[in-house]
Amino acid sequence: QSFQDSQGLMWFLTQEGLHRFDGYTVTRYTANEEDAGSITHNNVRQILEDKLGTIWIATTGGGLISYNPKTRSYSKLTEDPQGNSLLSENISAIFEDDAGLIWIGYLEGKVSYYDPLEKTLHHIQKLNHSEDHYGAILDFAQHSYRNIWIATREGGLLSYQRFQNKLHHYRESADDSYRIHSNNLSSIAADRINKQLWIGTESDGLVRLDIESGERRQFGLNEGLSDTSINDIYFDHNMRLWLATDK
Repeated sequence: QSFQDSQGLMWFLTQEGLHRFDGYTVTRYTANEEDAGSITHNNVRQILEDKLGTIWIATTGGGLISYNPKTRSYSKLTEDPQGNSLLSENISAIFEDDAGLIWIGYLEGKVSYYDPLEKTLHHIQKLNHSEDHYGAILDFAQHSYRNIWIATREGGLLSYQRFQNKLHHYRESADDSYRIHSNNLSSIAADRINKQLWIGTESDGLVRLDIESGERRQFGLNEGLSDTSINDIYFDHNMRLWLATDK
């Protein structure tokens, strides 16, 4: 993943650490047990900048890291004041919602969220204690203030309403309006203007889902895709949809 923060700095994520480019030089950040201000693990997966200017970095094996641009230091999210801690060190997805909450997805198929203002960590018990198997949590999206959509590697599409604590699970085999033709999802993005979800699958192309009607359209090779393995979906500032595929 590559990412540009609000200061114009470019960040590049690799399995060998984190790299930052300021327009002139590249600075590499790697894990160093002797330096408490370093990143905790070299295998970094995702990065985002929240509304407060803090940069969050998800790692596989090192948990969730925050970077303070003012002090130029890293710190690991550990216990909150109530004693809650991350459910795993293997973070597979992070996302900031409209309320400024940081949603955390785990390789083990669980979900938490962190409130940076209150400095509290919350676990989605209804999802985490479910008997259903979801596989890794790979992406989040939000189309309204109340609803968070979740793409899973093996369990299809989930939606969670935080205020009502309601979880809906949309599987390939389910008989409901939001059923899509694959349980193996990779990414998801929300088009709030047209009230649509764009869902990437690991091998079945791209799905456009109308949130209000449930109408679905599948996009594959015949519709112009170069490959049916969708790795990432992104809307730019002009609401153009960008896809990353294997080819």
